[in-house]
Amino acid sequence: MYRRNGKPTSCEPCRLSKVRCDHATPICARCRARRITEKCYYHPAPMTRSGTKYRHFHKGTPSDAGHSRSASLDSHDKAPFTVLQPVLQRAQEDHNGDQPLNLVLPDSSPVPPPGSSRLAFAKHHFMSLCASYSKYRKLISHYCDHSRFFVIPRPLILKPFVALQDDLEEGANLYSYLAQNACKALPTISVNTSVEDFCGCLNGSGLRWEFVGLIFALAGLASVNSEAEKPFDNETFGADMYTASRICIEICEENNQLNDITIWLRHTHVSLTSNLFGDTSNALYRTFSSLTADLFAMGYHRQISSQFGVPFFMSEARKRIFAAAVCRDMGLATLLERPPFIDCNFCDITYPLDVDEEEILLVGSELDAALQKLNGNGWRIVHERERLLRPATGVRLRYLSSNLRAKVLRLSLGNRMECMTEKCLELYQEYKDNWAEVPLQYRYESTCWDHMSPTSCVLLLATHLDYLYCGFQIQRIHQQEGQGTTVALLDTSVQLLSGMLDFIKQQERFVELRGHYGWIFLFYGLPGAGTLAAELHKHTIEGIPLPPSIPCSRIVRDLSVAISWFENRGLPTHPDYQLCVQICTVISRLLDDTLNQGLVPLQDTATRRVEGQEKKRALEGLNMNGDSNLSDNVPSYSEPFTSEDFLSWVDDLVWDGHVSMEF
Repeated sequence: MYRRNGKPTSCEPCRLSKVRCDHATPICARCRARRITEKCYYHPAPMTRSGTKYRHFHKGTPSDAGHSRSASLDSHDKAPFTVLQPVLQRAQEDHNGDQPLNLVLPDSSPVPPPGSSRLAFAKHHFMSLCASYSKYRKLISHYCDHSRFFVIPRPLILKPFVALQDDLEEGANLYSYLAQNACKALPTISVNTSVEDFCGCLNGSGLRWEFVGLIFALAGLASVNSEAEKPFDNETFGADMYTASRICIEICEENNQLNDITIWLRHTHVSLTSNLFGDTSNALYRTFSSLTADLFAMGYHRQISSQFGVPFFMSEARKRIFAAAVCRDMGLATLLERPPFIDCNFCDITYPLDVDEEEILLVGSELDAALQKLNGNGWRIVHERERLLRPATGVRLRYLSSNLRAKVLRLSLGNRMECMTEKCLELYQEYKDNWAEVPLQYRYESTCWDHMSPTSCVLLLATHLDYLYCGFQIQRIHQQEGQGTTVALLDTSVQLLSGMLDFIKQQERFVELRGHYGWIFLFYGLPGAGTLAAELHKHTIEGIPLPPSIPCSRIVRDLSVAISWFENRGLPTHPDYQLCVQICTVISRLLDDTLNQGLVPLQDTATRRVEGQEKKRALEGLNMNGDSNLSDNVPSYSEPFTSEDFLSWVDDLVWDGHVSMEF
């Protein structure tokens, strides 16, 4: 945000105190050092006074309803830091002032200042949207045309989006329409509602805050995912759009607006939150929980019984969004080891059809002809090696294993059962059957990068790794019960690491992949790499050779490449990437100690096994008693030494971008 003279705007505390501000967003370094982060914000019109005796950055009294509401909003924004106060305090103490602290510790985006209404804040961004609408259109259109992970049907967004530009060119007073429709319900969608009728409810005199918020969220999502020429030079544009879309959500909540467009808005806002704050942030967890609550309230979980009451395009849009929500839910629940929000046992849902974006708008005989291109399972009938991926294809591929993921979660997070071994065998068979349902043309191969778009290849790779990780979890549970073999777990870990190395290689090749999709490392690659490093270390210490099918040379070589990439490459400050770096540090230490052990003069296997057991007992004593004066041969850091210990360490990470141990 800039002043009229072109200089950056200062935050309100720095401006009123007449001190130099470093203009960092969302919180400047000076306010962090003074520990007044709750007062730091950037006012869009700093010389404007509200009708109160308090200045904008002061909290109101409990008797003042307006200020009370704003204070509640402030406390809500700081909720992610309640479990991180010791870490935050230490970061503030260690901060030397050379680097803005917001690059050291992720923070929330700025919110409307206390004393200013949401409508005034939203109006400011809406007027900016109207003034630069062609830039927004270019940014959003490029993202919708190239993304394979965005599941809302593209024509249903772009049609009213283009029509809105026509309204602007005609000089319509669009803000007055927004004010009029804030309390009006969206017209009911029936089976006879046409695409034109539906899109007409979103522009002109039917313009609504939920659609404006969707534009804001889409623009922010496009700005952080596109490496093409960006129409906006502001580095904080994505965070600004996050704030603006969230304000639109709150306006809809205040006016009790719940419809399909608010679902689209929340879904896109969740994706933007994930891109800005990472998949382990509490901000994403809260935002996603609100989305699932609205999905249930709208009846998205009752698709089979309700799909005939709406037109085909809306039925398919609802299927895609709910399927995408289930996939994200399973991923977050597995990563964070928390129960999922959506229990599919209480849902009658069906797969979205593998149709083109334009075909979703068809009706009558044209729609029947398009459906004839699908097989009995809803997949597109194509030549065996033809690979034309559609957004619907992507959500179908990711949704295929969601039911199995839920069953695996139930075993890993729930109470152990007496028939655990039999259950694991059943799940493993279901796991193999699931992959057999994936058409051959949609299976990942490392050669696909030569003839497919990078985003399509990422989609196939993510589906492949998701499938492997599901089997990895089953094998891990089976091994915990003393029934599984190390060979199967290590073999799957090698494949997970190999997929991560493929992605690392392609990141250097395609600029549009750099700095994005960090969740592929966090969700799939690093658990496999950590398991290999831990098992290699364990077998080296105990003097037990690895199975012949798992060559040590390959493990060491692949782990070294992955570690070197994380250590030497200038990674983005995105929380997911920074957390990956910390996990990779642990893997690096395990590998270093393994190689150092290999340099010891050769001893007989029995002697090395005894020494390994003694060292392990010493480490266990260190962990239990906290005694750091045991032996000079015991490392000063508490590291995991088996695959299970490593995964338990990963499970115990304090999420939101920080780990629970010191390095």
